[in-house]
Amino acid sequence: MTIIKALILASAAFALVSAQAPNAPKNLQETKRTIFFDGGSTDAIGITDVFLYIGTFVLATISALAILGLIYSKSDETAATGTGYEAPTATGGYSAYEQAYSVARSLYDGYQKYEAESRSMN
Repeated sequence: MTIIKALILASAAFALVSAQAPNAPKNLQETKRTIFFDGGSTDAIGITDVFLYIGTFVLATISALAILGLIYSKSDETAATGTGYEAPTATGGYSAYEQAYSVARSLYDGYQKYEAESRSMN
């Protein structure tokens, strides 16, 4: 609540100051100035240029390492379980396949018996 009161008071103060600004004396008004930037000589390399080159190189290196770190951290986590399938065990061979095949064969045999019984009843 006090923040809201402070903001209201500050906006009222800014409004009063900006309303009085056109009536201010000429020496308080902003004077127009032109600022020239001296680009320096292109023939010599100064210490500022050296710091800019070093800083740019360090920032580019850190960015590249961060990106590579993110890429490799994601590939390490999903390398073994990326597909959701496990590698077959060395001792079991195709035991999972054989188990699924036996279940499917039992279901098929049961269906064949059901068909034979339903034909014999008709």
